[in-house]
Amino acid sequence: MNKNYKNSTIVFLILLLVAISCVTVYDTISNRNYAHQYNPGLTPFHPEYGILMASATDNRLFFRFFPNEFAFLIAEGDSVPKAHIRFFFRTTRSYQSIEIVDSLTAFFNFKGRPRPQFMGFVPLQFPEKGRYIIEVFLTDLNSGQSVSQVLDVDFNPEGNQNSFLFLSEHANPIFYNHFSANDTFRVRSEFFNPSGIRVSYYQSDTTLPVPPDIQKETYLEPMAIDTSWIIPHPDTCLFTFNKKGVYFFSDTMGIHGKTYLCANEFYPYLKTPEELLRPLGYLCTEKEMQSFWELGSPKLAVDSFWLAAANDVDKARELIRVYYHRVQLANYYFTDFKEGWLTDRGMIYIIFGAPGQVRKTDDGEFWNYGRDSKDGLEFYFYNEYHPLFGKTSYLERSDLNTRLWFNAITTWREGRVFSLNQ
Repeated sequence: MNKNYKNSTIVFLILLLVAISCVTVYDTISNRNYAHQYNPGLTPFHPEYGILMASATDNRLFFRFFPNEFAFLIAEGDSVPKAHIRFFFRTTRSYQSIEIVDSLTAFFNFKGRPRPQFMGFVPLQFPEKGRYIIEVFLTDLNSGQSVSQVLDVDFNPEGNQNSFLFLSEHANPIFYNHFSANDTFRVRSEFFNPSGIRVSYYQSDTTLPVPPDIQKETYLEPMAIDTSWIIPHPDTCLFTFNKKGVYFFSDTMGIHGKTYLCANEFYPYLKTPEELLRPLGYLCTEKEMQSFWELGSPKLAVDSFWLAAANDVDKARELIRVYYHRVQLANYYFTDFKEGWLTDRGMIYIIFGAPGQVRKTDDGEFWNYGRDSKDGLEFYFYNEYHPLFGKTSYLERSDLNTRLWFNAITTWREGRVFSLNQ
């Protein structure tokens, strides 16, 4: 734990630590709605998690909490406000499994003025090589509110993408799979330190996904390495890249590793007119987009499009606020080897909004829109696995979506926010 967070205002107690093997429960992950994992407005607090497999026997679940999101109360006879948090995780072999192979409960007590963030880790145990699902529950005992998240883990004692831990310049864990141009960070990997690590660079894939009604075989094509080099002592290095693209950090043979996307300086946020113009590709034809770029002023192109759609300055501002907020959330939630807004899930998220229900399975996830889960619209995203980039999600396309897609695009272009959860 970073020394910045060891102070008298926080008390960190692990009161109970239990590893359980072959215990049965009667509630599977696939039975629950995980829409809150893609909608920050549905949860009172927003913890972040990461996994490091430091060795075959040393595996850790890192976390970051934001104590100012918790309820601090003053108990009778006390003068200091306190927050009491229960942390619990359980590990299963699949989303449908009812057998727990590992679990842990810990309690965290915070007192006094809330700190901006609090980080640490707890141990993980895996009985053998294979794929596992970790479900984490964080409960504010003062308010009674709880938030859960799920993480996929591919445990391999010989090394995998979780054998790398990315740290900020100040040695704090980085909990996302992207960094911005000119960011400074460290890479930790106990597996590959003796021989160093290889860094391979690939150019970014900036192509828009095809609409949901166009059936097209999707597969991960091999990407040609632009350049590659070996870092002999990575623990002593501070990394900074100013070239946008995909960076694969691996063992020297390029077999086991982790992929990070290097994006614009403020990613996942949009700060420049060029960044605001690109997502209009979902709402415009290729010819329209070409004419926008030929204007030579992305800001003028963006303003012109939204003002023409809304025919009113205030309505245009509201359209811009909603549309680009969805783009930024898509970047936050769905970034892999492409920017999040360029993925299939990002496309659906931007045009249709956050799903009302999300059901996760071993093979993919179902998004449901509408008031009734039985009668609402459903999209299915299936998983594909790439040796370098890991798990990615692709939309199961259908020509049944033609009218829906047309109506959604038309609604946006007519100056109205399109949403299916109304």
